[in-house]
Amino acid sequence: MQLHAPAYVRTPDLERNLELHLEALRGAQADLLIFPELALCPRPMGERADLDIHALHSQHPALEALRSACRSTKRALVTGTLWREAGALYNAALLILPDGTPQVYRKVHRVGMAPDRWLAGGDRLEVFPTPWGQLGLLVCYDLDFPEAARSLALAGADLIVLIAHWPLEGNLWEELVRVRALENHLYVVAVNGDPDNARDRARAAGPLGRLLAKEGADGSLSVELDLRAGRAPITERGGEITSDFLADRVPAAYRTERERVRGEGGPSPRTR
Repeated sequence: MQLHAPAYVRTPDLERNLELHLEALRGAQADLLIFPELALCPRPMGERADLDIHALHSQHPALEALRSACRSTKRALVTGTLWREAGALYNAALLILPDGTPQVYRKVHRVGMAPDRWLAGGDRLEVFPTPWGQLGLLVCYDLDFPEAARSLALAGADLIVLIAHWPLEGNLWEELVRVRALENHLYVVAVNGDPDNARDRARAAGPLGRLLAKEGADGSLSVELDLRAGRAPITERGGEITSDFLADRVPAAYRTERERVRGEGGPSPRTR
C-alpha cells in the first residue's frame, strides 16, 4: 500500500482546514493519507469553553464531506480532530475507509497540557480492518507507553499510524517510533504537526526497527509498505537465532509480587 503524509500546517479556520484535506484527497496518488493530531481544528483553539465549537460528531457536515471525498477518490484518510460523543469531548484520530466508513479512536493517554487536560480519555485500544491489513491508531502521548502499541500488536495490527503534535524536538521521537515497530514486529508510521518542531515531521519504521522513510525537503512523506512482510519472527545468523517478541512473552512473570498480592498497578505517578 502507498501512504502519503502531506506537508500540512493547520490554519485558524476549520473550513479552510477541511478544504486542505479535500484538496489532498483529490490530488494524491496514495491509498492512505495521514494528517497530524488535531489537524482539522483551528489553531489556536482558544480556551476550554471554545473547544466544543471545534469538535466533530457523527452528523457533522465536515465528517460527511470527508466521507464523500474518500468514497469518490477510493482513498482512505487518517486525521486528528476533537470528537464529541455522549456529552464528552475527546482528542481523537479519525479513520475514514475508501467506502466512506468512519472509525474513531479516542486518545487513551492524556498529557498534562491543553487541550488534553480538559478532555475525556478513551478507554480502549482498537484495531480496524482495512483493504490492506489491520490498522491500529495512536495519538501523540500514547507513543510513550509501550503497552499501547503492544496491545494493538496482540490484537492483530499490521500497521500502527501515530498522529502527533510532538513539541520537543529531538526528544527520542524517531527512536520511539523505531522501537515500537521492532518490539511488535509491525510497521509504524508517525506524523507530527507541531509547527515549532521542524526536525521531527514524519517517520516510517519497519518490523525490524529500521527507518524506512522520513519527510522530504517539502515536509511531506511518501512510503510504500507491504504489510504481509510484518509480524514474522526476527531471524539472524542464517537462522541460528530466532526472536519472536510476541510469541516469546511470559505474561505471568511481568507482575511484581506487590501487584500479585494486592492487585495494585505499580508505583505512584511522578511529576516530571
